[in-house]
Amino acid sequence: MEPDANDLADREAADPFDEAEESLRKQGVRRALDALPERERRILELRYVRGCTQAEIGTEIGVTQTQVSRQLSSLVERLRLVAQTGSPSSAA
Repeated sequence: MEPDANDLADREAADPFDEAEESLRKQGVRRALDALPERERRILELRYVRGCTQAEIGTEIGVTQTQVSRQLSSLVERLRLVAQTGSPSSAA
């Protein structure tokens, strides 16, 4: 039986170098998350794991919605930098 076009496309898409690069990016993001202070990790968890609004997060941690918004923007930008470069030190 000959492989179908989808099987061939999947094999071609699974470039080992791309996979290694993606793995390094994920490792960098994980290290950056692990290095965050507890409060910043908590903000990210409340927003992206639990789906809380910024106002709910503010109430939970005792700050205004505006402060939560600023902190989230900063955190997301730092993590985006890490994802692009693979290095937590570049997001400091």
